[in-house]
Amino acid sequence: NKDFDSLNETHRRILKLSEIYKNSSSFAGAIKISLNLLGFPIKRKVRIPLLEDEEEKVEKIKNILSSLKLLI
Repeated sequence: NKDFDSLNETHRRILKLSEIYKNSSSFAGAIKISLNLLGFPIKRKVRIPLLEDEEEKVEKIKNILSSLKLLI
């Protein structure tokens, strides 16, 4: 069934996208990094007590977004 296949694919993509949260020190950091990589004019800086993520984590999030073909 096409609808079920489409549903499975969408579910798989959402699960993959949720990996950004595992690759950041905070939920806010993951969102800010992702939006910045997608071209939104958002600074990656987060407020205390949150910590700004290292470039290694940014690169991991970038790879996740790229694998989902969300980055141009």
